[in-house]
Amino acid sequence: MAEADAILAVARSLQDPLAGRFRLGIIPTLAPYLLPLIFAPLRDALPALEVEPWEDQTTVLLKRLRAHELDADLWRAMVTVVNGVDILLAPELITDNPPELNDPSPILEYARHAYDVIIIDAGNVYGDWNLNQARAAQEVLLVTTNELPALQAAQRALGYMDASRVGRWKIRLLVNRYQREVGLSREVIGTALHTEVFESIPSDYEAVQKALMEGKSVPAATAFGKALTQVVERLGVRPGESEKKSSFSSLLGMFSKTK
Repeated sequence: MAEADAILAVARSLQDPLAGRFRLGIIPTLAPYLLPLIFAPLRDALPALEVEPWEDQTTVLLKRLRAHELDADLWRAMVTVVNGVDILLAPELITDNPPELNDPSPILEYARHAYDVIIIDAGNVYGDWNLNQARAAQEVLLVTTNELPALQAAQRALGYMDASRVGRWKIRLLVNRYQREVGLSREVIGTALHTEVFESIPSDYEAVQKALMEGKSVPAATAFGKALTQVVERLGVRPGESEKKSSFSSLLGMFSKTK
C-alpha cells in the first residue's frame, strides 16, 4: 500500500510539480515562528500544494530524509553551492552540548549517498561530535604550522585521537604556512610527532590576501595554488579519471579557472 501511494504521488508530481503533498521537516524551536509565516503565502500562491509539516530534532529529520520520507528539496535548501561544490554551513548560533549533535552519522550517511566525496571542516578534534567524525572518515587531515606552539597542539591532538581509538593510519599531517627558513623542517616535524608529513603548504600571504580581497579563488599558478592542487590530487582522483563527477574535480576546477 505504501509503495502504491508513493507511485501515485510521483505521478501527480510529474503532472504538476507544484501540486500534491510536500513534507516539510522543521525543528520544534522554529516551527511556531516560521510555519504561520509560510502557510498563508503558500496557500495563496500554490493552492494545489498540500504542505505536511513534520516537527522533530535535526538528527531525526535527517534520518527521515535519508529514508526518503522527507523531500530531497529540504537538503538542497540547506546547502549552498559555490563553484559546483555543495557546502553545508554550520549554524551561526548553537546551544551548549545539545545531545542530538553528538553523533554526525545521520548527516554523513545521507551525504555519502548523494556525493562522491565529503570534506568536513572541524575546528578541532575534541569532543564526541568531532571524534565521531574522525572515526567515520576515511582520511583525517590534521593541519598545523611549523611553529613550536602549533606543533605542541598537534602533538596533543594526536595523543587524544590515539587514546580515543582513531586510527593513526588514517591521519594525514599537513603543515600550513610552511617557511623552511623559519621554524622546524618537515623531517624534524615528522620525527617529533612520529607521523610523516603528508604535504606542506608554503606561506604565500600576498596571493591569499589578494584573492580574499577580490572574493576569488587563489590562482593555480601561485605557490599556494600549486601546493593545494597537489594535496587535492593526492587525496582524490585527477580530473578525467572517473566518469562520475566528484567534488574533487570541482575543487580542482576552481583553481584551473583562475590561472
